Amino acid sequence: MLRTTLTEDHMADAPLPPAPSFAVAALEDRDRTVLAELAREVDAWVTFQGLRRQLGVHQQALARTLRRLEADGLVAHDGKGYQLTDRGAAALQGHAFPRPAAPPLPLLEALLPPHLGAGDVAAQLSRRWFGGLRWYAQSEGPGETVLHWMTENGKGRVTVRVHGGALRMEVQADPEDPTGGFSAARPVLAALAEIYGGAPKVDPLHYRSSNGFPLT
Repeated sequence: MLRTTLTEDHMADAPLPPAPSFAVAALEDRDRTVLAELAREVDAWVTFQGLRRQLGVHQQALARTLRRLEADGLVAHDGKGYQLTDRGAAALQGHAFPRPAAPPLPLLEALLPPHLGAGDVAAQLSRRWFGGLRWYAQSEGPGETVLHWMTENGKGRVTVRVHGGALRMEVQADPEDPTGGFSAARPVLAALAEIYGGAPKVDPLHYRSSNGFPLT
């Protein structure tokens, strides 16, 4: 997980000190809510608009909260979005937050062709909108790239994970979606088919749908 910048008197890989108690005590409810949302996706860079949609917060109020959290070293910010720091994770310890009622459902599993890597998939899909899906976040872990989208109302998510030469798509369905999340995921499936060279030519793909909807 991303660490805040250390002074020149410390080694670059030295462990961070624990978050000061005054910073934890001074956290407001909105601060904890923002930190908890960033903690949902480990190591992810989450967009400002994605946070706004998910939390239902006015953009000016969210901007003030994020500036304060960044100044306290609890959140990092760059062109990709916002990310929880180790100090921010420490500030959340001991606080319980609601989690999704059900785990995400696997919608697709595929082997990557030899000429495609995680970077190629990310380059063609990241930061794009697909139908009613809005770009939310991207995370990079050891050998894994994860791309996240959310529905406009913030109740549904689509995630693409690329790891070890394989690709997996997961759906956190909007409870109001009668297709179980497939309708939201369809545009991403179409984009993946283009990456693979067109659906009819994709022999390595192994599709799996938990609700019986066709994937092409």
